[in-house]
Amino acid sequence: MKMKYLITKPETKRLKFQLLTQSDLFKDKTVGSFFGAKEKIMGKFERKFSGKKIILLLYFFLTLTTISVKGQQNNKIVDGYSINPKIGFYNGFKDDAGFNGGAELNVLKNKIIYSANFYRYEEFVIFGPQPAEHFNQIGVMIGRYKGEKIFRFQVQVGLASLWGLKRTELIHKGSGIFSSDEYDSKHFFTVGLITKIGFKVIPLPFLAIGIDLQRNINLENMIYTPMISIEIGKLRSKKNKP
Repeated sequence: MKMKYLITKPETKRLKFQLLTQSDLFKDKTVGSFFGAKEKIMGKFERKFSGKKIILLLYFFLTLTTISVKGQQNNKIVDGYSINPKIGFYNGFKDDAGFNGGAELNVLKNKIIYSANFYRYEEFVIFGPQPAEHFNQIGVMIGRYKGEKIFRFQVQVGLASLWGLKRTELIHKGSGIFSSDEYDSKHFFTVGLITKIGFKVIPLPFLAIGIDLQRNINLENMIYTPMISIEIGKLRSKKNKP
């Protein structure tokens, strides 16, 4: 509730005060435009950051904290850590094949590797079925690695949330080379089991290049993807020179 003082012209020539309600304030163009802009901004913010996405982001950052704590046990010293950007393709030559990219955070301790990751999947479509599918994945993994010098092999398993847009039933079949089949679609959210096998070449203590083969097993959309990765961080100690 806000106060606004207006001078009226009563016969008694006295000043009177009028209390304007919020609805009266909106009649004022300046105040109304301010509240209107505020409502538009808040509406866009709420649409962009829905409750589910906020929960997933909180889950991701809490996971990173947990991994750091677990990795820093035993006198709070870790054997290594890294940030691991990746790019690849998924589902090979199937109808829903596409490209994906993302990043992974790793903590190494006693030959155990703890990881948290985020990936974005985009279907590659040229005159293909519509709409194009797209997914997001946030996951955590744990596993073991072997190799302290120039080569390293690792195996991990974990859990991941997967959400996005997928096609469902055929609505209209396209005719001709340049036409596309039209499908109904739905937004989905699921949790799946993820597995990873990785091979790394470590030319420098802070740099590795490798290939990862990952799989997401779930009830909505099974995904397998090979990815090229570049790993940057503390990957091996100086005493383990090749």
